[in-house]
Amino acid sequence: MKIPGIHIQAVSDIWETYNLKQASERILKQYKQDHKAYTDYKEMLSQEKGLDAVLIATPDFCHAEQTEACLKAGLHVYCESPMSNSLDGARTMARTAKETGKLLQIGHQRRSNPRYNYCFDHIINETKLLGQLTAINGQWNRSVMPDRGWPRRTPVDADTLAKNGFESMTQFRNWRWYKNLGGGPLADLGAHQIDVFNWYMNGVPQSVLASGGVDYYKPDTHECPDTVMAVLEYENKGKIIRALYQTINTNSNFGYYESFLGDEGTLHVSEAAGRAAVYREPSAAGLGKMGLKLAS
Repeated sequence: MKIPGIHIQAVSDIWETYNLKQASERILKQYKQDHKAYTDYKEMLSQEKGLDAVLIATPDFCHAEQTEACLKAGLHVYCESPMSNSLDGARTMARTAKETGKLLQIGHQRRSNPRYNYCFDHIINETKLLGQLTAINGQWNRSVMPDRGWPRRTPVDADTLAKNGFESMTQFRNWRWYKNLGGGPLADLGAHQIDVFNWYMNGVPQSVLASGGVDYYKPDTHECPDTVMAVLEYENKGKIIRALYQTINTNSNFGYYESFLGDEGTLHVSEAAGRAAVYREPSAAGLGKMGLKLAS
């Protein structure tokens, strides 16, 4: 909404009495924009004329189907990460974008962050302050999350839930717990950060070793792992660079960050305010032990 000339023409959400109501009220009150509200996105696509683009912020299992429908309706699409819960779904999204000639952007959060772009352009590629990269670390840890619950007066009716792939309101509100709805923490959180690894390494890992499981929560309510640890191996200029990544959903220790380690220095970067810095190795020439703190 900070981009000049943007007008929200329509909004769609299956939770008519809560999500849709709140979104519609905010658009009208905060942005003073008349619009229409729908509980079925397919009806929105068929009824609304003159649309240019769609923002998709729905559960992961919806992304492929909704993106394909919007592209075929002649609209550009910005879809939040991850693309899809399956490789076939992701391929369909990419193929449909090419066939329709419409733009498809996946919302990997850090790609649009000026700090990450500065670090990639200036620290990694221009000044090469880190020297030769030797290892990568990253994590996204967060605290135990209880059942999200819902206002008991405003549930989604059972028929609408079933039509949209949910067995109950509990499943609807906690869809990330279920394998057929969410991709687990490595897809939900790790996708953003492993994308940074790939971006900064200008390639994808040649091998991945991972371990995870439902170690804390009850397996009868949580199908997706609460703890995942992975080692990714990248090849860079004939050298192997190993990346250690973890996502833990039971403790928020040190939150989320990515660190790129070289023989002359370390880049520690995060979307969290005040948590980006460059540290030189004592043995490196020039700056010695001096640390360079990046602006927030």
